[in-house]
Amino acid sequence: MFDENAVRAELTKSDALRREAHLPSVDIEAGVARARAGYLSAAFWQVWQSHLDERKQIEAKVTAELRARHGQDFGYTWGGRWMIAARTNQQYCNLLAEKYGATRPKGPGPSFYSAVYGPTQPTH
Repeated sequence: MFDENAVRAELTKSDALRREAHLPSVDIEAGVARARAGYLSAAFWQVWQSHLDERKQIEAKVTAELRARHGQDFGYTWGGRWMIAARTNQQYCNLLAEKYGATRPKGPGPSFYSAVYGPTQPTH
């Protein structure tokens, strides 16, 4: 379970040490958002890994459907392998969301380097 209070406490402690060392402050909210994104991502990938047998079944079904449509040689080229993987992953993500409530986090999350060094506006 994600403990936002513990993350805030650690970031506040880190920020106090940075101020003491005359370094730029840490953006606490960005740090919490980054930690939450990391937690959600790790939780999703744990569910992903624990149901790979279902992904293999989906991949076999997708491959059979595409070969029925495009011929038995489909899937031996880079583009064919990419299409099989893309459709398999999409269907697998849908299955994980419907069956297990696990949704894939959107995007990479906030930048790891949230501290701003130097002026934020160009000087002329």
